[in-house]
Amino acid sequence: MKIVSDGFRVRQGETVDLTGRSTTTAPLCKSDEHYAARLQKHVEHLSAAQVLL
Repeated sequence: MKIVSDGFRVRQGETVDLTGRSTTTAPLCKSDEHYAARLQKHVEHLSAAQVLL
């Protein structure tokens, strides 16, 4: 899973006009169940890292 941030990036010296910029991105998960499973996996990973700290 990779978030493409190019459409949201403002370059140095660039004038920002929000009317020409997208405020949405494609969904990262196929369903709510898929999202919940990915979230649980990330929570477990972060919890394990936190224990190490």
